Amino acid sequence: MASPHVAAAALRACWHPVAYATEVGAAPRATTLLDEPLVLRRDRSGVVRAFRDVCVHRGTALSLGRVEGDEIVCAYHGWRYRGDGACTAIPQLAEPTRAPARARAVAYPVTERHGIVWVALEPPRWPIADVPELDADGWRTVRAGPFAWACDASRQVENFTDFGHFAFVHAGLLGDPDSAVVAPHTVQLVTAWSRATTTWSSRTTCCRRSSARSSGRTSASWNPSGPIACPSTWPTSSTSPSTPWPSPTAARCARMGWAERGGRAAPPTGA
Repeated sequence: MASPHVAAAALRACWHPVAYATEVGAAPRATTLLDEPLVLRRDRSGVVRAFRDVCVHRGTALSLGRVEGDEIVCAYHGWRYRGDGACTAIPQLAEPTRAPARARAVAYPVTERHGIVWVALEPPRWPIADVPELDADGWRTVRAGPFAWACDASRQVENFTDFGHFAFVHAGLLGDPDSAVVAPHTVQLVTAWSRATTTWSSRTTCCRRSSARSSGRTSASWNPSGPIACPSTWPTSSTSPSTPWPSPTAARCARMGWAERGGRAAPPTGA
């Protein structure tokens, strides 16, 4: 197993979610990624910028500063930084705009996708995972978190693919203590960057809302104002036919506090 320092170094070249897109506006916003302090802001053209949250002059957090024009102004000595990180003015100089080329904030790759702002601390080696449902009509994205996990990232991934705990940790929502057996399933690796598909046994039901797809897809999206968007079929690969998606039984969903309406699981009235 790689040491934590080696693992952290490798993760710098990956895209990481750092904020919801709606949370980033013109004002500087502080956050942290892999123990690196970041400042995020959206420029006049709507593009999100990400810098190390450190003024190169005296180390003051740029997130404490303000925005003038389309530049961040450091709260300590008024140094100004444009969108690419270059310092455009040092007020203490006789000619403030003649800032040396080395005077620039550290800028990081940043992009927006699926309503989330993503940052990589080094040029990313892999693309952001494609999750079509997050942008598709008929699906509602339910925001949650962020949550602080006192564990390694690999344990987080393990948790999301561990169906055995659903019946006990998420009883009444994702699992049923009286039906804790994990249905047989197989996982097929489709691409090198962890997109996988799953063939489920007929005992697995949509109302359990569980999925082994490491690409982040889920079997259901809970819309509090309407039925769960549960697909009737799911392609097992880009070239093979779609396979039926098991329909929940009324008895099983009733035990979990759900009702079956028109072949789709929906939360009970008032849920």
